[in-house]
Amino acid sequence: DHIRLPALKVEGAVEEIGWRVCRIRTSDCRPLYIPNALFSNIVVENSSRMKFRRFYCRMRLRYHDIMKIPAILEDMQLILKENTAVDKNRSITVALNELGDASLYLTVIAYTSIIKGADFLKFQQDLFFKLLICIQRHGAAWSFPSQTVYLNKEESKWAQTQNDKEFE
Repeated sequence: DHIRLPALKVEGAVEEIGWRVCRIRTSDCRPLYIPNALFSNIVVENSSRMKFRRFYCRMRLRYHDIMKIPAILEDMQLILKENTAVDKNRSITVALNELGDASLYLTVIAYTSIIKGADFLKFQQDLFFKLLICIQRHGAAWSFPSQTVYLNKEESKWAQTQNDKEFE
């Protein structure tokens, strides 16, 4: 089994369960020996027993593209519904869920029965590309953290004259 112990910040495959200790092999192949007494007081997540895995994605688009959002959301929903790896019996969420300072936030949530790590990463990558291409196809673009500074022309002229006086 593959387990995670959040309180100890440990994750790995259980190799051996002994009378006093449990040996776990981490992803970088280090063996960890954990006293069995600890298991009665901590949370153990067993990812080997997952039946579904959640795909979660949050994207930021420009306010400039507000009119394109409904069509983008509709196409993203279609992409998820047509994907054979997405579980149609669980909820699929594609929504504009936040109006940020400089971005419109889209959230995409879906579930898949692909639980093996490497296979899930491939599924996730494929879905990311399809969603990104969808955004580009609609002529929209991503928003990057930014700030806009507005200058008053008169104050700007005053600052320039003050600067010129310093260098005379």
